[in-house]
Amino acid sequence: MAVSDNLFYVFDKADGAFLEKVKNEEMLGNDMHIEGMIKIDNNAFAIQYRTDIY
Repeated sequence: MAVSDNLFYVFDKADGAFLEKVKNEEMLGNDMHIEGMIKIDNNAFAIQYRTDIY
């Protein structure tokens, strides 16, 4: 999933709210688990993720 210059549009799994745009997978953090990803165009992906609840 790591792509160099592409943007990820990040959405929350629970309510579908738009959270932010990130440039790489590392910026998402280790507690995030990607549930789904859709390619928007050649430069952008939309991803939906959930976080671990402790």
